[in-house]
Amino acid sequence: ELILRQKQYEYYGEYLIFNAQFKIVKLKDICTVNQGLQIPINQRYKENGKNRYRYITIQFLKEKQDKQFYIENPSSNVLCNKDDILVTRTGNTGDIITGVEGCFHNNFFKVNCNELVIKRYLYHVLKTKHMNIKLKETASKGTVPDLPHNRFYELEIPLPSIEEQKKIVTMLDKFSEIANDLEQGLPAEINLRQKQYEYYRNLLLSFPHQN
Repeated sequence: ELILRQKQYEYYGEYLIFNAQFKIVKLKDICTVNQGLQIPINQRYKENGKNRYRYITIQFLKEKQDKQFYIENPSSNVLCNKDDILVTRTGNTGDIITGVEGCFHNNFFKVNCNELVIKRYLYHVLKTKHMNIKLKETASKGTVPDLPHNRFYELEIPLPSIEEQKKIVTMLDKFSEIANDLEQGLPAEINLRQKQYEYYRNLLLSFPHQN
């Protein structure tokens, strides 16, 4: 049930964003990126303290709270908040991360949006299967794939008006919440979420596309 709902969420996200005749822009027109920080192991702290920030690495994301390191007095341009968008640059190139806070590693870059795009809208766009394929295709080929900033900037996405972006964000956030809530596995809750899911699915399908 959960896997099915998640696949349907992905499908309707793609439908809502890419099947409309929205203006197409390059990422360089709506955002900039900040490269992360590479810190030697001997400069990483195992305990939190004043002016120290969790070090967000690929390993940290895999192990969650089990293994953490902290960086002392990092520059502000390598810090991220929970609503920020991180893109994996090397390794699992093109993975989109949000909901973490701290100092991010050189394997990531942070996406900074300008006034033309809502950060949460861009997050949903970059999370689609369509964009994941594009990001991986754009990465340089080699033993360890790498996503250069200049190639990232050249990728194109649909950009509706701010008001339409807000509507899309509201629907996809709600749709994602319903799909994830099914993990609770309680029959009554699942029944309720099913009804909510159907309601928002219908909203997605009836969303007025731009002509």
